[in-house]
Amino acid sequence: MLGMKESVDKYIEKGNICFNKNKYEEAERIYTKAIKLCANNPYLYYLRHKAYFELKDFEQALKDIDMAIYMLNVQYNALIEEVEDKSYKDKFEDKDYIFKALSITKNELVFFSYLSKCSNKQGIIQKLNRNDKFIIKYMELLCNKIEILKQLNKYDEALYYLDILLGSGYKLPFLFILKADILSLKNCNIEAIDTINKIIDNDAENSHLYCVRSRYNLLLEKYGEVEKDITNALSIGIDKDDIQVAVNLLDVLTDYNNKQKQYEKSLELVTKAVELASDKAHYYLMRGGVLFNLEKYKEAKADIEKAMESSLSKEDKTGCEIYMKEIKRLLS
Repeated sequence: MLGMKESVDKYIEKGNICFNKNKYEEAERIYTKAIKLCANNPYLYYLRHKAYFELKDFEQALKDIDMAIYMLNVQYNALIEEVEDKSYKDKFEDKDYIFKALSITKNELVFFSYLSKCSNKQGIIQKLNRNDKFIIKYMELLCNKIEILKQLNKYDEALYYLDILLGSGYKLPFLFILKADILSLKNCNIEAIDTINKIIDNDAENSHLYCVRSRYNLLLEKYGEVEKDITNALSIGIDKDDIQVAVNLLDVLTDYNNKQKQYEKSLELVTKAVELASDKAHYYLMRGGVLFNLEKYKEAKADIEKAMESSLSKEDKTGCEIYMKEIKRLLS
């Protein structure tokens, strides 16, 4: 018969296999069985919260992530008591700083930020008596919690935790992006732009940041700023994950400039969209329309014909037919 640890490890292995195969309900059931065997293991709650998240059961996901954080805090508090024993305190390299940090920091939200500054933090982590395979960092736990709160529309609470992380010295770009996203969900798009500006100042060659900021500028109908952001992103070299975002924004900008009858500008923008898009048919049609407005009928005809070579939506197909009929009349 397997011992308790071996049984828990087996459940974790089976649950992870199910999770990786997108069988989230089955994974949740298996993790629950593991929790029944070992209810004081924070890693099990961490795993199960991920299954609940994928199942969009955000209330249960929040309960599990809070339980994992609570259990880790209990372990930290036990460590604090041990560190307060002078004989143990002497074993640390930077014993005065660590003793002070641990003594005054019993709040799980800021403990990890203190821990990250400790010269002998690995010694502390090892004293938490956790297998390296199952080490759960507070950073990940708190970020997951913030994402769950966002899904539950608890934006103020999510921002509260984010500000604690940012105020603790974590100046990672994804935290600023997450904060900007939540601010935008609160319709605070000016504040969202200000948040992204703080990291662009220190990371001006990150094309993703310009793509992110362009979305908020679009919501504020600052089309000139959107164009600047996309131009900057393209000049730096856009990441493949941002290509569709850029294409969509170029689509919007082209439409905006068409309405303003700024067809040369529209042509420049839609040409960039044609170059970037994986499915080019729609953008050939758009460029054909712009060329038509510029009275460049032969070029417009060439683009419309390229669009018609591919599978089109009913709306785009109708658009192609209308343009072709008119172009043929004008060229005859």
